[in-house]
Amino acid sequence: MTPSAVGLNRPGFATTTIPLLVSQKTFSQQRSAGNWCLGSRLRWTVFSLLFFLFVAIPTSVQSQTPSAKEDSLLNREQTATAEKLAIALSDVDLKKRRDAAYELAAMGTSALPALDALIDQLDDRDEQVWIQSVTAIAKIGPAAERAI
Repeated sequence: MTPSAVGLNRPGFATTTIPLLVSQKTFSQQRSAGNWCLGSRLRWTVFSLLFFLFVAIPTSVQSQTPSAKEDSLLNREQTATAEKLAIALSDVDLKKRRDAAYELAAMGTSALPALDALIDQLDDRDEQVWIQSVTAIAKIGPAAERAI
């Protein structure tokens, strides 16, 4: 790197010299000398991105999808949970009814086994239980046609 200077000559202004560092080597000489490695960094960056997008991420996502056995076990657990929450909806304790209605609303379509209990709670005097019951029925979707 050798310093050179640029002069700014404008009418009415003093001449100013600004030192600049200018390399005497060309781009290909710098690259072949190993001083310039943007090309290799860029290649490794692109390769790494492509590897993670097309190999690493899809493999990890595929390993997280449940098998048929796990899926049926999950459905049985959700059905059992919905049935327990349906029983809790008819409890005398207001806090238990509110919590059960909230959980059923969060379950979405999995709350279908508790549909009859949710329909019964549409007459509840507590607004939170009523709203969560309506929300749970709405999230069940077309399968909750009996509630209409």
